[in-house]
Amino acid sequence: MTCQMGYSTSAKYMNFNILCKGIQQHLNLLKPPYYVHSLNKNTTGALILSRNQEWARNLSRLFLNQKVGKTYLAVVYGRENLFPASSGVIENCLSEVKGHVQLDPLGTATKTEWELLGSSSKLPLSLMRLKLRTNHKNQLRFHLANCLQAPVVGDELYKVPELNDLVRHTITLPRKLMYLHCHELSFEV
Repeated sequence: MTCQMGYSTSAKYMNFNILCKGIQQHLNLLKPPYYVHSLNKNTTGALILSRNQEWARNLSRLFLNQKVGKTYLAVVYGRENLFPASSGVIENCLSEVKGHVQLDPLGTATKTEWELLGSSSKLPLSLMRLKLRTNHKNQLRFHLANCLQAPVVGDELYKVPELNDLVRHTITLPRKLMYLHCHELSFEV
């Protein structure tokens, strides 16, 4: 499991640097591997690294041209009865204004497929599988919080304070960890 980070001399990124150095040594590379794409801050999961800059550019183009399938798992606030069905598709137009994503009929068309995998019988928490069909900043987080009213646990930008408090009084959640995980990356040919 890897978090998004660039290769850096900052102590903040030391674990990622160690991972990149280990890969560099194991594969006898002249430089640490290049990362091809990014994950949102505090999102964990699959991250594609490249041996060289040329392949990093080629693979990045696949991401830009939406030729890479991305599947995420998320723990969200909300029980099974909150959702209109056990699966569905969210399609709308989004734009970003001053760092915040919002619905905008003139914005970029977005599409997220979602599936409810399970819900807790004790807490208002559910596990969801999400397929990102377009790639807009914070798309998954916005769609969950604003279209399904089920924000990701640990999401400070789209949180619902009452739900945070209810869950935090029952279980201990690590700080600065968002329960959004890039579960699978696939190449479409």
